[in-house]
Amino acid sequence: MVHSLSQYGSIIFYITVILMSVFFMHYAVKLNSKVLLMVLILIISSVIGFRYQVGRDYWSYASAYEIITSKPTLAEAHKWYSIEESFFLISFLTKIWGGTFQSVLLIYGFLTTFFFLMGIWYFREDIRVEWAILYYSTTLFFGSFNTIRQYLAMAIIFYGFRYVIEKKPIKYCIYVLLAMFFHTSAFIAILVYFYGTEKSWTGKFFRYLNYVLPVILIFGTNQLMSFINKFELGRFENYTVSTQFGIGIFIQIIIVYLYFRSVNAGGNSITEEKAFFVKELVVLSTILCILDYTLGEASRIRNYFSTIEMVVMSSYPSTIFRNKCKLEFPNITIYDAFLLIYYFWFLIVPFFNRDAWVYPYQFIFRI
Repeated sequence: MVHSLSQYGSIIFYITVILMSVFFMHYAVKLNSKVLLMVLILIISSVIGFRYQVGRDYWSYASAYEIITSKPTLAEAHKWYSIEESFFLISFLTKIWGGTFQSVLLIYGFLTTFFFLMGIWYFREDIRVEWAILYYSTTLFFGSFNTIRQYLAMAIIFYGFRYVIEKKPIKYCIYVLLAMFFHTSAFIAILVYFYGTEKSWTGKFFRYLNYVLPVILIFGTNQLMSFINKFELGRFENYTVSTQFGIGIFIQIIIVYLYFRSVNAGGNSITEEKAFFVKELVVLSTILCILDYTLGEASRIRNYFSTIEMVVMSSYPSTIFRNKCKLEFPNITIYDAFLLIYYFWFLIVPFFNRDAWVYPYQFIFRI
């Protein structure tokens, strides 16, 4: 039986999930309890997994599941549908144990939530986890209702950032390969290792490219796409360049400005090793923000880098969540004000812009 919330009931439901997430994450870190963290992961993944007809891509994945599971073998299914092998395997496994498409959503929901939240857990001594979970629950949480394969790949890459910071290239490459198993575009995340290693010649070379990369992205994208289209990759044929920038890139610049301002003010508590990695990656993510205006949907490759903003924005000085703050402020800071507006904006935009299809929330309890 399908249960459907009203429009306003849905927004109250989402706000409840967000507040619950802040509560559980706060006490999971305060009590150093991975049990509480796992409870939170199960709650969020249940909301993602039991949804019904929620998310722009819901029916495209549901129809893919029906096509794949209607075939007797994996080899036969490959003839009818083109998608990463992981989706084939998960679909067939659910078919074997008598599950439904809801099982697929639960698996993707759990893995995505697990890797994102375990990634936050890694940075817990350097950030205000409450702001981090607010970032997740107002942006990435809703995003994971759509493009479920890529969001899982993004989560795996975010979890793997620790191995760049710890200079463990083999382990990081393993996680890149795992992410590619779910979405092949994750191969681009291999660049993270080069940007995040301070003394290597490759790292220095790639960071020098930051000075020319904006020019290339703005003025050279047409030529790049013309070259790619020579290989007759149909999915790229309709991508064109537009240099009419919107408000998004200016918000991105504000995010970076506030981060560097907080670092210079001494109010940022992140350790030196992690700070270098975060700084380089957020600069690269900001530059790649140009792709949002030049390549449209293809700009989603930036998502593998932009998840670092969850760390950046939760390392601002704060009087609301001041557990790791080195500075004391008598009132709400400019950082607090920006974050509150930012997260409120991402919460209400899907309510008015129905393109994401997250309102109203409907769910069905079946596996």
